[in-house]
Amino acid sequence: MSFLAFNTSDDDLDKIFPDLQKDDVPTEEEMTAFIENMKQSRTDQQKGMSQRHNSGKVQTREVDPAFILGIGEVLTKSREKYDAFNWQKPTKLSTPYESLFRHLMAFQMGEDVDKESGKHHLLHCATNLMFMYYHITRNPEFSDDRGFKGEENGEDC
Repeated sequence: MSFLAFNTSDDDLDKIFPDLQKDDVPTEEEMTAFIENMKQSRTDQQKGMSQRHNSGKVQTREVDPAFILGIGEVLTKSREKYDAFNWQKPTKLSTPYESLFRHLMAFQMGEDVDKESGKHHLLHCATNLMFMYYHITRNPEFSDDRGFKGEENGEDC
């Protein structure tokens, strides 16, 4: 592997490798991302475009906007039954899990669209996964009532 010299300041390196300590050596993957970022920056500069150091940052261009909007449509439709942000209130984890599972089973049995909402069952599944993820990661008041924890020795499956 050949190393290329770049005119890069310590501030630039801190942005590109935020977790890198002074004595650390970047991995080959980090170096490859750095080199690709620098090549793209050079190409962008030649085209008169602004520079952005985005390697290592969350990439959103592969997220399907229709999917995200579909979750929004499910939430909008839910206003007919529930208050806005009702899903953020403390709850048992089994509540969104049961809903997710019902929608998944309806989809598995060949039904694509929920009769009540008119929205795709998989969008309801994704919405309920979002609810579960929110409660597990951001709501300390949620009730983890998953119940089944695996074998008799208590290990998770």
